[in-house]
Amino acid sequence: MKICEPNFYEKFKCKASECNFTCCRDWSIAVDDDTYKCWRKLGLRAVTKDFSGRVIKHGENGFCPYLTDDKLCGIVISKGDACIPKTCRDFPRSSADFSGVVEKYLSPQCEEVLRLLWEEKYLDIPGLDEKDIRYGFIHTIQDEEISMDEALRRIFMKVWEDFSKKTIPGSTADFSFEEKYMERRELFYDVLEEYSKADKYRELLTKLYDALEKPCPTSPVPLDFKWEKRLRLLLAYEIYTELGCESDDTWYPVMKLEWLIMEYALIRHLFYVIPEDEIPRNICLVFRLMGYGDEDIEEYLVNSFESPVWPLEYFDLLV
Repeated sequence: MKICEPNFYEKFKCKASECNFTCCRDWSIAVDDDTYKCWRKLGLRAVTKDFSGRVIKHGENGFCPYLTDDKLCGIVISKGDACIPKTCRDFPRSSADFSGVVEKYLSPQCEEVLRLLWEEKYLDIPGLDEKDIRYGFIHTIQDEEISMDEALRRIFMKVWEDFSKKTIPGSTADFSFEEKYMERRELFYDVLEEYSKADKYRELLTKLYDALEKPCPTSPVPLDFKWEKRLRLLLAYEIYTELGCESDDTWYPVMKLEWLIMEYALIRHLFYVIPEDEIPRNICLVFRLMGYGDEDIEEYLVNSFESPVWPLEYFDLLV
């Protein structure tokens, strides 16, 4: 069986107690059947239900009740990792099987994954077929001869043309920097409002709400070399993880790329409203806020645009 995985995949190791943005807080962690049976035998009762089924019942502080004062899993310490939910054992790892090719991923919702990704000089995906459309896109977004926004535009136009079967002229609309800034801010408010209903990440979301009140600068602020390199790597990695599919729906890759571009727009906006040292954690937060399933992404886009496919000019407004 063929395996595809990013060149930093095997380097990942959970930081456990040293993690500054633990996944043991403010997340709905599913309690699978095997774990539930194990917990019942052990007398562990911190289980509740939400719309998705059984989940860990967090304490009032939002932490998993089995997290020790040393920020280690008490269940793993006493019983081993066979008694923790599959999500806890696997995260941030995941995989998908496409026609006998197993693709492996690490979620950028984890700060350690971002750190490892940003240590790379260039993102390679050993095992990815050169005929796969993502192969070319991954190299396009990392081509420093092309601006990052222009590279993203070329990728978007290619996917949109494949969907619509129409050739699109260069630019479709001309928006001012202020119009783009305000649209990204409104998008941020919308995403934050949805997540605030769940009463999670209260402290971080409150800080972001306050930061978003900053007035629009008079002109765009370019990224320095370090951050441009990091965002190119991040976009390349997201293209690999998000655009692989075997869906028969021709609009599916368009929808997934739109969501990726929305994530990028939110991340780009962070550089205008928060200090640089807070950027990595808030990038993780953006991915956690935007971590919708495909059906929820489609519903969001349909509610916003009456279709899972944007009006073409919306790309120009966001990017």
